[in-house]
Amino acid sequence: MAIQEGTRLGAFEILTPLDAGGMGEVYRARDTKLGRDVALKILPEAMARDAERMARFEREARTLASLNHPNIAAVYGLEEPNGVRALVMELVEGETLAERISVAPARAGLKAGATTGERRSPMTTDDALPIAKQIAEGLEYAHERGVIHRDLKPANVKITREGKVKILDFGLAKVLDAQDSSVTMGPANSPALSTMATRAGMIPGTAAYMSPEQAKRQRVDKRTDIWSFGCVLYEMLAGRKAFEGKTISHMLAAVIKSEPDWTALPETTPPSVQTLVRRCLTKDPMQRLRDIGEARIAIEETLSGDAGTTLVPALAETTPAKPQEPALSAAKGSSLRRILPWAAAGIVVCLAAFAGWRFETRNRNVAPAPQRAPVLSHIPPPLNTTFRDFGFGAGPVVVSPDGRQLAFSATDQKGVTKLWVRPLGPKEPKAIPGTEDAASPFWSPDGSSLGYFADGELKTVNLANGNIQVLADAPCNGSGGAWSPGGTILFAPLCEGPLESIPSSGGKPSPATRLESGEMGHMSPAFLPDGQHFLYVSGLPWFGSHSIWMGSLGSSEQELVLKDASSPGFASGHLLFTRDNRVFAQPFDPATGKLAGEATALAKGQSYSVSSGALAFQRGTLDGRLQWYDRSGNQLGSVGPVAIYASV
Repeated sequence: MAIQEGTRLGAFEILTPLDAGGMGEVYRARDTKLGRDVALKILPEAMARDAERMARFEREARTLASLNHPNIAAVYGLEEPNGVRALVMELVEGETLAERISVAPARAGLKAGATTGERRSPMTTDDALPIAKQIAEGLEYAHERGVIHRDLKPANVKITREGKVKILDFGLAKVLDAQDSSVTMGPANSPALSTMATRAGMIPGTAAYMSPEQAKRQRVDKRTDIWSFGCVLYEMLAGRKAFEGKTISHMLAAVIKSEPDWTALPETTPPSVQTLVRRCLTKDPMQRLRDIGEARIAIEETLSGDAGTTLVPALAETTPAKPQEPALSAAKGSSLRRILPWAAAGIVVCLAAFAGWRFETRNRNVAPAPQRAPVLSHIPPPLNTTFRDFGFGAGPVVVSPDGRQLAFSATDQKGVTKLWVRPLGPKEPKAIPGTEDAASPFWSPDGSSLGYFADGELKTVNLANGNIQVLADAPCNGSGGAWSPGGTILFAPLCEGPLESIPSSGGKPSPATRLESGEMGHMSPAFLPDGQHFLYVSGLPWFGSHSIWMGSLGSSEQELVLKDASSPGFASGHLLFTRDNRVFAQPFDPATGKLAGEATALAKGQSYSVSSGALAFQRGTLDGRLQWYDRSGNQLGSVGPVAIYASV
């Protein structure tokens, strides 16, 4: 039903047609009441006459109208001027992302815009990533409110002259369908397969961005948007669609069975971005990127130079790539791509931010193993909790010996703190009963138990049966502990004193280190591979210099390893440590206690945990400035420089 320019529909004056498709006709219209131009989407007549569908549409439209984000084109409301059902939306000036990626024939004789062999002009990373970041921000906002787009594609992304990205038609693929697509995606209600979507250009444009589960008419959730996001990002960088075909059937078959041509991504594409695209385009939704916020974080870190540019080249990944994540070619590979991040990010201080890398010992006499690009995941604290961190160089999270689980302390909204264990995968984290007020957890060598500090005591808990054992008094909760393969636990009972050792089965503690002249205390123990020697920190961070030392069980030997460093750890022939709010790695011989080569910054962070091929680090800092407030909570001013402040 074409509407002539100048037609008045209630308070709206039709100015010019904008678009037409299976989901309705869109016009630029003047809202004479509010004095603004809007986009008026006239709903299909078949839908407008269906009372049941309109009732459902009105409910969904109210949800869409509640979305208020700078990267989402707003839905103002549902109107019925002159008996015509129309959705009133924000009018976004500018070009679509599809127009930004200019179309050019792939070969002589192929019509511009043709599906088969269609070539587009690739965007540079510098141009593509800011756009992708804004798309991810809009999706993240909507997903947090339970709204899925379902039809994300370049044609549904507008870019204003100022570079602001606006996602169009958010959620309309659902509200304009015949049935609730959150239940089942069938031919009648898929935005690509609907009988309303049969006009020219509608099906090919949508089918190319459908997720495999959407194409199979299965249940969909926010991960279908993550797949579409991956398709859009791939197309921006590669200058071609991730999945192509002569017909709809060919396209859908490619989506379900085929892999994109990964060699089409430019060699200059950062490893972190290549990995992000691969994670988004993983066909199994259970293995796909879990949250679009992870994509936003990866893009932000790439833009800031934090992702993949400071990794240790000597720490090589030797795990073969999965079939749907092919190893990078030698031409594209670099030593930076041999490192596999495992975990995540969040909010500084209240929530800890983490990222990890898998490590394997490098053998110079063995041919290089297949390489994998970095992988980033977002791991927030459990629902309605915050990570607990005491800031003594002991992070709020520790990786299990097999590298597959995280343990941490988290505090709920009632102020109750417990230990939690979270698998690195789709499973949910679980709180450990009876571990109230737990701090600074550390794993047993076999991963069956955790040591921790609570109620001024050193305790252990068996994860299988929940049995808790009190080992010793230890009022200094944040000084950390370590558990050797031989069953010895190192800990600091006092904040100003040496380390002590105690059998994990129970017994009397005995001194493990001695204080040298000028030292204030020892903390943060970490065993070396022989289970006899260990690293530890001398001094307290906020009382001056602190250094890493090496000691040995049953021996008085103590050797300085590194000055001005904290949080020692060992992995793949490297000493890991923190300095100036960064995690570093430097070649280290545990037999001699000697360092070699140069220290390389892995990432920003003040603490970390390393174990069996996984490294999780905390991003953020406790730096701050003291503030004055009056009794009403009004800020009066600040005191002193930016520094680390604490009450001890």
